[in-house]
Amino acid sequence: MSYNGIGLQSARGSGTSGYIQSNLSANKKNASEDLTSGHYKKRKLEQKLRVRHGQVAKVVKPISQAVDKERELSRRVEIQCMELRDELEEKGVSEEQIKQKVNNLRSKLKESKKGSESELELELELNQNKEQIRLPNKSELTVSLVDSLSTETRTTYQYQPRFNSRTNSKEIRVTHKSDE
Repeated sequence: MSYNGIGLQSARGSGTSGYIQSNLSANKKNASEDLTSGHYKKRKLEQKLRVRHGQVAKVVKPISQAVDKERELSRRVEIQCMELRDELEEKGVSEEQIKQKVNNLRSKLKESKKGSESELELELELNQNKEQIRLPNKSELTVSLVDSLSTETRTTYQYQPRFNSRTNSKEIRVTHKSDE
């Protein structure tokens, strides 16, 4: 009743007929035919199919640091221009004069900022360093809170400890000798 060592030696007592079926679920489909597996596999499969048919896959490039610096430069220029516009509008200057003054300021700033890109880099580094200021941990805050509470309780109850754990052991011995 067995086939290549697979199956029962005898169907007797097993409650079955002893018929051996092949496991069809173990058969893997061809990867190109399987479109239901998952999003990642679908994208990879579609990319392979595009390459086969002569279509080039789109490559997304990350933003370079130079482009990021240019954006920061133009953003700062526009901020200063908007501040000037707000000031002039509050003073009641006509719209034509506002546009003219803002355009003049924008052109001056762009010309001056092109030469001072190193200053911009330094400012960016300083701003990043400011953002990385370390805040105290929760445990550090609790220790400082306990210390402040203990000093408050000592002053309110006029408590004088007999032994100060923070003092030197020699100082304690000296005080004991002087007491005797």
